[in-house]
Amino acid sequence: MPRGEAWWPRIAAPGAPLRRPWEAASATFTLAAVRVVDGDSLEGDGRRLRLIGIDALELSQTCEPGAVPCGRLARSALESLVRGGSLHCAGLGTDRYGRTLARCSNWRGEEVNRALVREGWALAYAGDATYAREERAAAAQRRGIHAWRFIRPAEWRRGER
Repeated sequence: MPRGEAWWPRIAAPGAPLRRPWEAASATFTLAAVRVVDGDSLEGDGRRLRLIGIDALELSQTCEPGAVPCGRLARSALESLVRGGSLHCAGLGTDRYGRTLARCSNWRGEEVNRALVREGWALAYAGDATYAREERAAAAQRRGIHAWRFIRPAEWRRGER
């Protein structure tokens, strides 16, 4: 047993490699046909996905000044990343709406979740530091939504519901 891993429960059969609890829920799959719902949600091949670790503006959200349609621009950015080929994903559980939480790479091998934050079209999900560095860099360079004033998606949803 590898050092430091003794506390992890055995999820596989004896003799098989130990898996961490969060790895047990991971399942990889490929989506051939993808429809972008909004800046962080997709549908394809009978699956509904939510990109894990990121939070994009809602479709009807705007940035100021001038009511820039930032929610729609975020969706367009995701469409650009997934256009032209299949999407390879690792499912990491489900959200409260039954969508698969996933980390996906496009046909070019580019991680879509990270690219959206790096280019400023999504934010790192609150409480998850996975993409925090990319968000800080995008904000410092005023990329994507960081070029305008905006309300964080979680705050906007609280005000809209």
